[in-house]
Amino acid sequence: MRAGIIAGRDVDNTIFRFFTSPVLPVPDPDRRQQFVHTDDVARFTAAAAADTRAGAVNITGDGSLTMREIATIIGRPLLRVPERTLRSAIAAAWRLGVSELAPGEIGGLLHMPIVDTTRLREEWNFECAWSSADALRDMARAGHGVVTLGKSTIRLPWRFTPGTAGYTGRLRALMLRRTYAEEIEWLNREIRAVRGAGSMAGDAPANAAQRALLADLATHGEQLARLGRRCHVPSHLIERAAKAGESAAAGEL
Repeated sequence: MRAGIIAGRDVDNTIFRFFTSPVLPVPDPDRRQQFVHTDDVARFTAAAAADTRAGAVNITGDGSLTMREIATIIGRPLLRVPERTLRSAIAAAWRLGVSELAPGEIGGLLHMPIVDTTRLREEWNFECAWSSADALRDMARAGHGVVTLGKSTIRLPWRFTPGTAGYTGRLRALMLRRTYAEEIEWLNREIRAVRGAGSMAGDAPANAAQRALLADLATHGEQLARLGRRCHVPSHLIERAAKAGESAAAGEL
């Protein structure tokens, strides 16, 4: 199985941290990339393991994206950098131990080929539930409120796991109150976007993916409401966060 760039809101790897850098350094903004969602990789892996067919097969979501389009979707500014300069900078950061992106890995990302998925569709009768763009948008949800600097990852307060040392505190409570209303608006936009896609009649994997996404957004709303109470956010904002979570939890497409 030869997969495109694996994406999704449950991805946390070197590629994810590259895409959550403060800027996206690329030699060629028009270079195209393909993405495949973790859900589709898992479904196809299970199907292939239970099958007797053999041979190489490519798996990636429909369509491709330029690096310009990628930067827009993930919400990072694009910085055009000559490839030699970029490779030298990554190699230097690797030698100094301040980056986990190895020099050879950037070449694989920049020059990932655009592949043909005819065999996947015609011989295996398999369709990805997520397009390349949708898989990347889902990874962008995981990157929302996350900035990676070398080996360090900075997360806004609502991205902390309950019970950890960074979950609350005076400074983080102040940060939360300053951005809380904006986060609720982001959450409501995501819920509307998923519902706006509508139920895809007869496409069970796509419908399941949409419902799973709504369930995750519901959890996010619940977490926002809990954080708001602990950090003494105005009650009307806490109520809005809770209602957004309840709306997503309804699960209707």
